[in-house]
Amino acid sequence: MELCMLSLPASDRRRTAAERVAAFLEWAIGTEQPGFAVGDIIAIGALSTGVGRSRNTAAKAVERLVQRGMVVQERAKSPYRIVSTMPVFTDNSGIADEQISLTLKVESASLVSPVRPLDLATGDDPLVAFLHDELARSGDALIRRAAAAWTGGEVQCFQRLRTLDGERGPVACLAEVTYVKLDGLAGAGFRGRIGRLREEHVTRISLYAVLEQSGLHDVRAGRSQVTVGRPPALLGPALADFAPADEVDHEAFNGDRTLLKWSYGLFRPHPQPMVSFSVCYLRTDLLGVFIRSLDVERLGP
Repeated sequence: MELCMLSLPASDRRRTAAERVAAFLEWAIGTEQPGFAVGDIIAIGALSTGVGRSRNTAAKAVERLVQRGMVVQERAKSPYRIVSTMPVFTDNSGIADEQISLTLKVESASLVSPVRPLDLATGDDPLVAFLHDELARSGDALIRRAAAAWTGGEVQCFQRLRTLDGERGPVACLAEVTYVKLDGLAGAGFRGRIGRLREEHVTRISLYAVLEQSGLHDVRAGRSQVTVGRPPALLGPALADFAPADEVDHEAFNGDRTLLKWSYGLFRPHPQPMVSFSVCYLRTDLLGVFIRSLDVERLGP
């Protein structure tokens, strides 16, 4: 650690103890020092002893590397494992500090379609084409970088309708299409969990909770890009399959009306960080969504 500290500029040597330990860890992992190669384990107790700092300082230092995507903790209380020699998130400003869930804010029912596995290499599937188009057009550089890992393999796709109680019954106020990057047994497990929730008529399903049960921990939302647009033609027929029009009014999402639209990804500190990608359409005459901060960027010339 002393060798690392001496190699830093004087301004960096004035960091807090946790920041200095984190800088040492990043240097040791980046230069693949013995015991710090990809796949090796970092135990808080051993690190504390090795650098001569408290366990609390060691834990804070390791958490900084978790936030940068260089190490992960697969389960609570398990050791940390090194997964990348370079920071995955060079800038964490695009990731929310806390989980942001509309499910926890809206008490009325949401209806979820069955989950469908999609082969990302199948170009003639409209849901795959829609995904690739939305990823390519995203104004969020973090999403565009993460989308490089979404060119092949399998994703799990489902749709959701959030409803409000109207005079003549439930009225859809928000429609969304969500893609989750899970395949194989993990994808099958995800489909099974959503299937059981549907069978039990659970109408407030938090994607965060289902992802955590699928082994994806510490997931956070990225920036939501807000625009306007018409729902794609593929949305309407699919809505009728799991939310019959005589039971839920979702006429506004059949493609003839321009609605507020936003898209966002859910991320975790990991070499392949984007866990899911969602596109939502909102009836602003029925539901208002308020945000605490605002990023405004000009896209294109």
